[in-house]
Amino acid sequence: MQKISVFWHGLKAAFGDEIVRTILTMTIAIILFATLIYMLIEGWGPIDALYFTVMTISTVGYGDITPETNLGKLFTVVYVISGMGIFVALVTRIANTMLRQSVDEFEKFEEAKARKAEQDADDQTG
Repeated sequence: MQKISVFWHGLKAAFGDEIVRTILTMTIAIILFATLIYMLIEGWGPIDALYFTVMTISTVGYGDITPETNLGKLFTVVYVISGMGIFVALVTRIANTMLRQSVDEFEKFEEAKARKAEQDADDQTG
């Protein structure tokens, strides 16, 4: 249960970070923009366009949907180059913030444990 608590505190700290929120906003904006572009260029429905956009930016790329038009392919090249950097920055910042929060909580826990051990030792001797 402690690990889940540390995870949620880390996630809360990450999304409390102004830089994370800014990069998240940029990521959402580029995903929505690309979704609209694929809907217009490729004629895909919103779900297919969003699915392809997220699979592409996250580098999962199942390959089950691919652009058929030359314009769609060229847009994908630009989208991958620009979008992947933003997505990686977001994931990296969230992970770093969560890790830093987890380390801070672990250090606090260890300090409290050491203080308790000192108190117990003082109680036994005094």
